[in-house]
Amino acid sequence: MIVQQPPWDTLPTPYPDFVAVGDFNNSGNVGLAVADSQDENVTILFGNGDGTFTPSSAFVYTAGQPVTALAVGDFMGNGKLDMAVTNAISGLLLNILLGNGDGAFNQAPIPATGYVSTAYMPAVGDFNHDGTLDLAVTGAGVTGAQDNEVTILLGNGDGTFTASSNSTFATGAAPQAISVADFNGDGKLDLAIANYQDGSLTILLGKGDGTFMPASGSPVAVGKGPYAIALADLNGDGKLDLAVANFLDNTLTILLGKGDGTFTPASGSPFAVGSGPTSIAVGDFNGSGRLGLAVTNLTGNTISILLQQP
Repeated sequence: MIVQQPPWDTLPTPYPDFVAVGDFNNSGNVGLAVADSQDENVTILFGNGDGTFTPSSAFVYTAGQPVTALAVGDFMGNGKLDMAVTNAISGLLLNILLGNGDGAFNQAPIPATGYVSTAYMPAVGDFNHDGTLDLAVTGAGVTGAQDNEVTILLGNGDGTFTASSNSTFATGAAPQAISVADFNGDGKLDLAIANYQDGSLTILLGKGDGTFMPASGSPVAVGKGPYAIALADLNGDGKLDLAVANFLDNTLTILLGKGDGTFTPASGSPFAVGSGPTSIAVGDFNGSGRLGLAVTNLTGNTISILLQQP
């Protein structure tokens, strides 16, 4: 049974647009970081361990700009969570916020290299197997221009990053959502990137040194305006599959992984959902032992639930 908690309608974040999870005060409880795309706030909610949350009063430095997306990781290896945030003003900048371990965050020193000028969404992973977290950042362009690439920034272990050798890799048009996983089972992290403008998904296979190569068959056609990606083993074969929310044609594309970095559409895909799907959650919603999907529909003000049939 799922019991809804009271909404946080009195937070200093009036336009919650992006959320990430983490233990931001080292309490052992999972909390939330909520970004505000219209104001200059990131609100930190400390988890109480019972499904409720307490807002932190600690200062979060956001470079004085609205935050469009964020990713969480321990970039300094000191046991305190940090954040990579993209800012909506002045060219979609990427900023690194170092955590104090008490819910407060401050901007990291800006290195000479390693930051992209048109960042849309960051993702975290150790892409070169050195034990330090790195970043993959999609570029969505400024004032209509499109970068159509993902940039790999290798962590230096001190909260700074340096662009990897041949650090940018081509995607489709207007890359936005990005997910990190090992799609071909070689122990190296790969990337799945939703390309909003051309209705495709780019699959980049990691070489383990911070560089990537396109998977066979990439890019993969999905629906119009792919906006969000979810990862799960949907058919129980031990291989990761992809669910992609397509904002412009109100559909959900299911791609079944073959375990080698390639994917094939599931039977019946794409599936109709509500108007303007923007986010996907995965879970066993009916106790059947099979994973289902919950899709938020922004313009329709609804949630679509998709359940697998026996």
